[in-house]
Amino acid sequence: FGGPFITEDMAPNLLIPYSQLCSGPSVFSFDYTGAFAGDPVCAVMGRVERGQLVTESLRDITEKLERTWIYSWPYGYAFRDLEIPPGEWQVTLFVSGRYRQQVGKAMPGMEGYAMDHCRRDVAELYFEHLGAVILDSLGSVNVRSVFCDSIELEGNNWTPSLLEEFAKRRGYQLQPYLPLLWNQGHGAADVRHDFYQTMSELTIENFFDPLTAWCEARGVQSRVQAHGTWGDILRAYGSAHIPEGETFGEGDVYEVNTVHRRLASSAAHVYDRPLVSNESFTWLRMPRFLVNLEMIKLAADAIFLDGMNHIINHGYSYSPEAAGEPGWVFYASSMISHTNTWWPFYADVSQYIHRVSAMLQRGRSVAEVGIYLPQHDIWAQNPMAELHMSMRLESHFGRDALTAVQKAGYWFDFLNDDALTKLGSSSTQGLLLHGNTYRTLLLIGVERVPESVAESLADFVRQGGTLIAVETIPHLGCGFRNSEAKARRVQELMQPLFSDEWGVWHSVGSGRTIRVADRDEGLLQALHQAQTPDCCVRSPQSTVGYVHRRDGEEEIFFLANVSRERAPVEAAFAAVPSGCVLLDPWTGTIFQPQAVTREGRTTTLRLTLPAGGSCFAVFTPVLGLPVPAGLPTRETAVTLPADWTLTLPSLGQPWNIGELRTWETLPESRYFCGQGTYTNHFTLASKKDGRYWLRFSAVHEAADVWINGIRAGAVIKRPYEVDITRCVREGRNEVEVRVVNLWFNRCLDPDLAEPTAKATYSEYWPHFTSIIDEWRATRLYTDLERDMIDELQPSGLAGEVTVVWEGSSSCE
Repeated sequence: FGGPFITEDMAPNLLIPYSQLCSGPSVFSFDYTGAFAGDPVCAVMGRVERGQLVTESLRDITEKLERTWIYSWPYGYAFRDLEIPPGEWQVTLFVSGRYRQQVGKAMPGMEGYAMDHCRRDVAELYFEHLGAVILDSLGSVNVRSVFCDSIELEGNNWTPSLLEEFAKRRGYQLQPYLPLLWNQGHGAADVRHDFYQTMSELTIENFFDPLTAWCEARGVQSRVQAHGTWGDILRAYGSAHIPEGETFGEGDVYEVNTVHRRLASSAAHVYDRPLVSNESFTWLRMPRFLVNLEMIKLAADAIFLDGMNHIINHGYSYSPEAAGEPGWVFYASSMISHTNTWWPFYADVSQYIHRVSAMLQRGRSVAEVGIYLPQHDIWAQNPMAELHMSMRLESHFGRDALTAVQKAGYWFDFLNDDALTKLGSSSTQGLLLHGNTYRTLLLIGVERVPESVAESLADFVRQGGTLIAVETIPHLGCGFRNSEAKARRVQELMQPLFSDEWGVWHSVGSGRTIRVADRDEGLLQALHQAQTPDCCVRSPQSTVGYVHRRDGEEEIFFLANVSRERAPVEAAFAAVPSGCVLLDPWTGTIFQPQAVTREGRTTTLRLTLPAGGSCFAVFTPVLGLPVPAGLPTRETAVTLPADWTLTLPSLGQPWNIGELRTWETLPESRYFCGQGTYTNHFTLASKKDGRYWLRFSAVHEAADVWINGIRAGAVIKRPYEVDITRCVREGRNEVEVRVVNLWFNRCLDPDLAEPTAKATYSEYWPHFTSIIDEWRATRLYTDLERDMIDELQPSGLAGEVTVVWEGSSSCE
């Protein structure tokens, strides 16, 4: 956020320390003239012992700093004859740097400074100078939301009002203690905590909250990606009407993504936001043009399993017809647009995403486990920097540890101070929050908590909750002032809750606690002893996850196999109504499990999720248990003969290729990208009751299947098969398969005509736009593809094609 209307004094600040060591007794003089570009903020000196600052010796010496002059022109600063007492001393001058962050990748005319997110006046100026102009032009009725992308500041660690606001909020002057933000010394961690907490409050109060208030006044919603901020991350996400996560990189795997997704969905649940969106498929594969629809479908499921219920495609790049093929492309997106070869097949994925999103927007999220965020520890542990809170949190927990908790059956939310002290309330069932009850809370590596949080945790346990502390129990307070008294109070509240022995359960009031030594087996064992998972998934594959929502009397579970292998699944659903229906969101149909049992209030279903398969299990008191379908019987009815023909625009007439092969292996079509048509036939001696499938060994990358002139359907993902029951007949059957490949091979064509590069100066000279031209080149040229991969990608069909008969319906 920024632009030409943001002046230098409104841009993000960077506080830089200039430190020198001195030995006393002596007199210290130093001329800083020309040593830095910026303005002095403060100067501090303090004694150094054994490599650490002595906190009690720190004192503000800003008044000792003198101006230097060239004639009558103020030119710099210097210390003159500063008295240094005996011992080793550090003299530090703190400077607010002059070089401020610029808007990245600005459109012509929008170059300028980025904005200081800690200042309300700057935020409101930005909203009016850019946001109001856009909404006035489009009309607010035509706009759903105003979007704030991820907070990508570079080194920002200061704001002009910090010293004043710090004293007001923390109750002491920061100036003498500024060196502790970079150096070690008694109380340094507490000072760092207070600094970051102040910056957090300023950012939320002066940017995130005003953005939503401005949107409400304009009749639109706010949609915010808060990752990148140093602040209370759930509070920042929760300030928006629609919190938004993000997925970039190879996100088509099943794991908990704390940095970009799980914090956003947790914020939606903590702050009662019905929609939580996700910027999806960014850099799903590098280089560009390697993304296929199977990857997108798997990535969407991984996103859903992290609690998101609204997919934002990244993305659709505008491209005029004159740009040709593949047209203009965005450097970071998956090219989900009409210029992509597989665009005609995207409707299948889009319908699937709509079905799943609609179901996951019903009712409320259910999570019986809450994980407290150690944000106070993160603030205290990190030296002065542009702190990326979500990255630090994921590093603190460890991605493997959190994924293991979820794969053990415990869908969880992250919780912050607000959830424990303001929004939630303890009861005999657990922590109640917006209709959800957290029965078990986890403290993973938490040392510091505010006294109010310690009081809430103690109340939670006494009323019946389960508290698991991993590696340590909280024993420190938060903040520099009265730190020892705060620590004593936290210890008074927390220590009586836990046994002195590791791994031993301790009863307190109606609840119980345990402390475990590790966040692996020890944590999982304690969780299993504490409570039964909502959904216990047993499968040879560790790639099947679930999401639980509750809508009135209905318990809704979404299960997804985020892998390219089939997954036999036995899923036990605890405390659910006896009635159940299984829905396949890919086909929009109901199916039956292979087996079903009911014991008490637990229903166990056995089914098979195909590669990349998913389903909804909806439990409701108005239905009965589903009728088991048993294991399906499958057998190969026919293998298509080696009598294939291939038609490509580059080949002209159909060409008999005999054995099935991909077309990049043919000299005439190595670099061809687009649609190729394979034709063949098979003979079915008799047509039995049941279903018939046409199964392919491999499809690169999407295919439309036609049998006897009737469209059977599309194949875009494993297991590369399509139901042809309604199309097939006894006797001879004609097969036509229309396949599209990826654009990538076209990028490697040595005869590819690239657009002519423009000069690095725009038509508005003397306005300089080399940065824009550099980014424009990334959407026009294919250097990235040629530099990273020089192997042609498979195109078309390969292996065998068979007709498979199935004797009974199944999840597949």
